[in-house]
Amino acid sequence: MTAEPSAIEPPGLWPYAVRLDLSSRTAVVTGAGSGIGIGIGRACARRLAAAGAKVVVVDRDGEAARVAEETAGIAVTADLADSDAVESLDCDADVVVNSAGIQHVPAIEDFPRSVSSTSSV
Repeated sequence: MTAEPSAIEPPGLWPYAVRLDLSSRTAVVTGAGSGIGIGIGRACARRLAAAGAKVVVVDRDGEAARVAEETAGIAVTADLADSDAVESLDCDADVVVNSAGIQHVPAIEDFPRSVSSTSSV
């Protein structure tokens, strides 16, 4: 006998999804507004919201607002490469999904030496 999916589980994942109850928890998702984070961060934000978490979406562009709206969460615009911006974040998180990052796409010989030496191994 199988049970029916609960209201907090996203459709289409049951019965394979882990059942989470994150009510009264805060989840911070970074980078969900652009780049690879659009897929990873947005999916995580949706799943965490479906599990009951208050979702705080942090992105350096204003695109965090769109994801926050989808998840009934809070949007914060901050450049996480700026340590002062990170220090100014007032967020007590129970869950952190860090999908923020940068991409450097020059020819391999134009990469910084430390990265080039890693790729030569």
